[in-house]
Amino acid sequence: MLALPPGTTMREVRLFNSKHSSVFYFVWIASLFISFDLVLSDFSCGSFVAIDITFYLNEDTVFPFEGTFSLEPLNRTVQPFYKSSNSIFTNEHGGTHIDAPYHFNPHGLRLGDIPLANLLLVDGVIIDLSKKTENCPEYAVTVRDIREWERLHGPLPDRCVVIFNFGWAQKYTNSTVYKGLLSSDESDVHFPGIGGAAAKYLVDCKKAIGVGVDTLSIDVSSNVIAHQYILGGNLFALEQLALDRTVGVPARGFKLIILPMRIERGTGGPAHVVIMVDPSKYPLVTPPGLFRTTLPDTDFTVHIECTKRN
Repeated sequence: MLALPPGTTMREVRLFNSKHSSVFYFVWIASLFISFDLVLSDFSCGSFVAIDITFYLNEDTVFPFEGTFSLEPLNRTVQPFYKSSNSIFTNEHGGTHIDAPYHFNPHGLRLGDIPLANLLLVDGVIIDLSKKTENCPEYAVTVRDIREWERLHGPLPDRCVVIFNFGWAQKYTNSTVYKGLLSSDESDVHFPGIGGAAAKYLVDCKKAIGVGVDTLSIDVSSNVIAHQYILGGNLFALEQLALDRTVGVPARGFKLIILPMRIERGTGGPAHVVIMVDPSKYPLVTPPGLFRTTLPDTDFTVHIECTKRN
């Protein structure tokens, strides 16, 4: 991918040598949600599996402390033709969502400012700590955990999103268990997260552009230290990822497509997050289902030409 000067807009998109145009349309739809800051982008790949790690937005969506999601009918007509539309109401920080740096950093990027290069086809890694949280529901990620992963799998890639799998996504359907509530006090939450030293390490190492977790927050329980370090370093955070769908996905060597609702001045917002992994290299990836699709024998190059705004 070739980064180009900021302040450009998409002029033309061409698809070359494509046997399966659905991949192109996925990238093209992404361009509608995310303002382009690239002048030229070329991407080619073979067969791959796309895995949706996004929870539905509905009345059961889990929110931290306050917030609800509601969908209300706005229009329903039958004659002379059928037409329907709804109004939606939601907090920025519920369900699978992204925290923009501005959420905890007054000088940080707002949601509408996060560049496309940080969201589309970025490298991802998964650090699996689910065994450590079985007997320690408020486990805090340590620098040692990250270095041990690097010892086993190699250094963190440049410009990657570091995802921590705490084994928490399987609890999502029971919000009380997912939040770790021990009383009726909604602020008395208990779940694992990223410790302060580990958060600082991820910022200081200059490898990560974002982090992700399958819990309510990147912090342990009601702490905020990880938010202060991660977002203070102008990294973004993905929370409430459906990582129970990642069985067989390798610790590294996959790409992420992150499509946030493009709220211009937002502190965060709902996000659609998809993993793309090559099944020929990782045969443990399970067959297609509701949240997976396989696009075989894809041979394509996406070429995007842009011009500067007047």
